[in-house]
Amino acid sequence: MESFISTLADQLFSAIGGRKEGLTPVLPSFKYKYEPFDVEKWTSAIEKLESNDAYDRFEVCYLSPDRLLTLKLTYTVYANFPVIEWRPELSAPAGADTGLIENFRSFALDWDLWADPDNRWEPYSLGIRRYLGAKTLMDDFRPMPIRLENRYPLNNLVLDTDEGRSSTAWLPFVGVDLDDFYGFNVAVGWSGAWSMNFQLQGNPSKGFRLHADAGMLKTHFRLKAGETIRQPSIFVMLRDNMSVEDAQNLHRRFMLDFHAPHGKDGKPLQAPLCYCVWGGETNADVIRKLDWVQKAHLHFDALWMDAGWYGSDREVASDEFHGSDWSRTVGNWRVNQVPHPGGLSPIAVRAHEAGMKYMLWVEMERAMPDSPIVQEHPNWFLAANGSDRLMLNLGIPAARAWAVETISRLVREEKIDFYREDFNFNILPICEQADKEDRQGITEAKFITGFYEFWDELRTRFPDMMIDNCASGGRRIDFETASRSICMFRSDIIGRSFLDSSEAQQNELCWLGQWVPHQAGNISVQSNDDYQFLSAAAPGIAISCAYDLAKLDADWLQNMLYIAERMRPLAYGNLHILAGGDDIDAPWLVYQMDNPETDEGYIAAFRRPDASEATCAIAPRGIEPRAKYILEPTNGKPTEIKGSELAKLTVKLPKPRSAVVFFYTRANARKNS
Repeated sequence: MESFISTLADQLFSAIGGRKEGLTPVLPSFKYKYEPFDVEKWTSAIEKLESNDAYDRFEVCYLSPDRLLTLKLTYTVYANFPVIEWRPELSAPAGADTGLIENFRSFALDWDLWADPDNRWEPYSLGIRRYLGAKTLMDDFRPMPIRLENRYPLNNLVLDTDEGRSSTAWLPFVGVDLDDFYGFNVAVGWSGAWSMNFQLQGNPSKGFRLHADAGMLKTHFRLKAGETIRQPSIFVMLRDNMSVEDAQNLHRRFMLDFHAPHGKDGKPLQAPLCYCVWGGETNADVIRKLDWVQKAHLHFDALWMDAGWYGSDREVASDEFHGSDWSRTVGNWRVNQVPHPGGLSPIAVRAHEAGMKYMLWVEMERAMPDSPIVQEHPNWFLAANGSDRLMLNLGIPAARAWAVETISRLVREEKIDFYREDFNFNILPICEQADKEDRQGITEAKFITGFYEFWDELRTRFPDMMIDNCASGGRRIDFETASRSICMFRSDIIGRSFLDSSEAQQNELCWLGQWVPHQAGNISVQSNDDYQFLSAAAPGIAISCAYDLAKLDADWLQNMLYIAERMRPLAYGNLHILAGGDDIDAPWLVYQMDNPETDEGYIAAFRRPDASEATCAIAPRGIEPRAKYILEPTNGKPTEIKGSELAKLTVKLPKPRSAVVFFYTRANARKNS
């Protein structure tokens, strides 16, 4: 089979370094002044921006025939990954508006497949691996694979969104599989509303073509004089003679290297182990809890304070579920001095004394009409008709600067280490209402660009400050947010005090983890419930503010945190789903995290409540049959085992709803990480 890597690479270089006969470049598609974009009619220039051991970066500019529209494409070609990435920008000159730009698609690929005259009556198909987004449901991030076939209506697939957040309907990561070993992944880097289309064209005798495109949900606009807007980023990863599982682990490594937040030391930030408290709890109550955590020798990385700490000075509810006004006071980001005399810094100081970072919840982009900032700058805010949920328009430079300074002040004055940003908005109706007929898409494009600039400035000022990307739990996940943040609440279904969502935790870790290795879940922890705790223990974890830890078995919790701490660094290795897979109701779920560089990893096995069988046979990956391994289960003692035995392991759990984690290390393993 023809090498897909070389073909797509040829197409890219055709786009940035001259044409090659018979190839269609991987370029955006759109209409300008009602005419399709045609590189033959536009003036182009190319510049090499950067070259190092990791990647080459190019900038290609196309100037329209009327010289009023510039399309700038910044391409990155990675050296150690079969990945091509690009970011489009559109701009108008200082002295004139552009013509009408319609249906801008950042990614537009027409891929010639093959003809097979001998099988002209047989259906031809190719697989699309798509995954649901987050809707606060038990099947969040569930795989929904589908096959395109060469007959209508099975030859078309549209993925879009019903909200203006990137991962509500579908994850913006999709796999295209021509067969078991060839295909590609495509990812959309856009934290607003996007769509992706696939169409299988042609017939067996003449050959097939795959058309694929992706971009903003709706674009129909003119640029004003001197205006520049950004469009969704794209990356494509080729799968050439590689299994889907191997390709997804290559994708995980790429994400960790290039689309994960790194500290000022250049190393990726890790998802922390967090203890959560409610923002309405008093300083004295929170400090009492911290005293107990330290006395019980519990190792948490961070104290996480959730909503409810802000607004005018008043008595407030001490938890989320009994009369809290947290959602009615957003936008007034001053500390409520009644529960927090002297501010939040006394809590931060005590957390630091206990060896913990301090993380604070803010919903920077939302405000209520009576907020002081809304009264002072009403033009900074947008809303849909009839709604009192106002959105701070980060596309306005002054509004964005205020957001940066507000968070910076909190970080400095209240001694905040980590910043948790929530975003409980569907921006679609807001942006649609703000746009005129010939400016559709402009408000969203500027808002999303301003959002990236907001986070980028915070990361520049505070390079070791982790940003937690919440957005109603996992609804704003894409490779642009993943580059700047860690999603510590991958779904709001997790951690409700009235719901045991352990199985959802297990599934989400495996399903979302194939695309986004940086993530974590939340639990409302119960004493001696290993099953619940281990379901959410990697890579990070947040223990719900619905519980006072002092009521738990401290020795048990100490052991669970020790296990979670051991799991965490290994959870960034290769992910292998050994049992359960795509089946949401599978009786067993078993996954493996393997680090081939250090010859170690762990296997987490869950016998679910309805599982009738007490055993599950698995085949762990990456095991050398002739080597020896130290196998250490959380419910037993370490033993030495042959690799041939470990590669064909039978897990036994006598009771339903139980779990075990096996840590394994190859004898005389390489410890080079």
